[in-house]
Amino acid sequence: MRYIALIIIAFGLFASHARAQSGVEVEAEIEPERTYLGSTFTYTVRVRSVGQADVENPRLDLPDSINMHSTGTGFSSRPGRVREADGTTRIATVVVQTFTYTLSADRVGSITIPPASIVIDSVEYKTNPVTVEIIEPESLDGFEFEARLAKSRVYVGEPVILKLTWFAGSDVRGFALGSGDLPDELEAEPINDPAAYRDRSGQFVRAELFDELVFGRVQRSSRRGRPVLMVTFEIQLRPTVPGTYTLGPVAAVFDTPDPESFSLKRGISRTDPVELEVRPLPTEGRPVDFGGLIGTYRLEAAAEPTSVSVGDPISVRISITGTDPLAVQTGPRLDLDPAFTEAFKLDPGGWQRQQTGREEAVFHTTIRALSDQVEAIPPIRLPYFDADAGEYRLAESEPIPLTVRPAGTVTLADAVTSSVLTPAAREKLGTPSAGLWSIASTPDLVAAADPTDLRMVLYALLVVPPVLLIGHVASGLIRQRMDSPAAHHRRAFRQARRFARRGKPEQAVRTLLASQLGLCPEAVSAADCRRATQDAALAEELAGWLTWRESFRFGGPEAPPPSDTRRVLELLRTVYRSSEVRR
Repeated sequence: MRYIALIIIAFGLFASHARAQSGVEVEAEIEPERTYLGSTFTYTVRVRSVGQADVENPRLDLPDSINMHSTGTGFSSRPGRVREADGTTRIATVVVQTFTYTLSADRVGSITIPPASIVIDSVEYKTNPVTVEIIEPESLDGFEFEARLAKSRVYVGEPVILKLTWFAGSDVRGFALGSGDLPDELEAEPINDPAAYRDRSGQFVRAELFDELVFGRVQRSSRRGRPVLMVTFEIQLRPTVPGTYTLGPVAAVFDTPDPESFSLKRGISRTDPVELEVRPLPTEGRPVDFGGLIGTYRLEAAAEPTSVSVGDPISVRISITGTDPLAVQTGPRLDLDPAFTEAFKLDPGGWQRQQTGREEAVFHTTIRALSDQVEAIPPIRLPYFDADAGEYRLAESEPIPLTVRPAGTVTLADAVTSSVLTPAAREKLGTPSAGLWSIASTPDLVAAADPTDLRMVLYALLVVPPVLLIGHVASGLIRQRMDSPAAHHRRAFRQARRFARRGKPEQAVRTLLASQLGLCPEAVSAADCRRATQDAALAEELAGWLTWRESFRFGGPEAPPPSDTRRVLELLRTVYRSSEVRR
């Protein structure tokens, strides 16, 4: 037993020694630890290390009830005393790196954030768990919140608008929405007025609803015989799976002046939950080319030119308007319509969508008539499901009259033109296949070529590519030389000298050493000066500038002495030359 106790004691001493040697501490904290529902709070992961450490971004394990709004990072360094494992202390640079997250919660109660994982110098560390207490404000008289669906029964894929209206009976200083999670089977898309993004007059308020950015329109109104401020939000929901879903309640958390305490008072308003019933689409009567559109739609078509020869391109443009033009992602399936496949050659790329607004979807494509018997572009069909009528319908364009002429006699001599070849005699076309135009042979075209002109073309083909290749290689070598580490180091040396001449020796030292050691200038510490040069006296003099500056910045007893520009330039030159020799 005595040996086992000795082993345990030795292991404990070794572990404590390892922790001291690592010189790394990680912690997490919440500020404030108690806050209202809908209010934001700060979660901070802080890393302290002796000297600069390689710190990766933390990996958080946030509960589902916690929402993240923004992130930030911080860095600072200062000289301080560090206690070694043997009890002695020494002066070293203490570096503090912070990772800050702005969070909010959408439920009331005590919520624990599990430990975050963070890798430092290839070693994984864990922070402490933290707990935040979320409390619900009280409901105040004169404030009401309503939620209404445009329809309570819809089909799969049918968009429905959820409208939220908040009535404020007195002045409001702060405002936020708490909506909870939207069911995975529902997709949300905010309906925002484009003017809201540029508004500076207070006509719109900004909030988050179901993890989407929404803008509420602010208006003066009356409610139950008293004047109120009315704020209206709209968001479009699109169900993807049949079923019955409950939305809400949605909460509005706000601050309003308290006439009794002459301070702000936190209040809350909640909507009643609303239910949405989603039915599957019927299979009976569904068109083969049905693409999932639900609502009512209208299609208009135009073509140009309308007088062509067989095989000439015809540009076709369609405009689709209706319930939700943004839902129209692809144009009608012309390849499934015999009226098009039998009379026209279709573009293999299909329809191309143009950038338009919410009110219209515009597509264009190219078709070619296969014979001179074609008299019109037939109606273009777009199937959709009319949810109000409960049946499938078609949006059709009007036929577009065409004048199609037979194709002219075309030979290879017409297609191939050259400044060095003389025109060749034309040959009659043979009997082509349907939709194809070709020539069987071209003896006259080949015989008409001048040998001298052909030699000039051959010389150009032999000389120009090598010249272009040499120019490309030379430019690549020049770019490589300009982007080399040595070139970057020379530019850093010139920038450091400019800082020194402006009386900024600390920035000059940081700039040069950062380039030499591959660090960012803010991360360079006094300890890095010993890595930059083998001259101990030179390293101490460089470190002195950083130590004096850091000590003065963080409340040291005395300011750094005035900088000697000539001496600083001499130190920079020495460090730069020594680094060039090592390169």
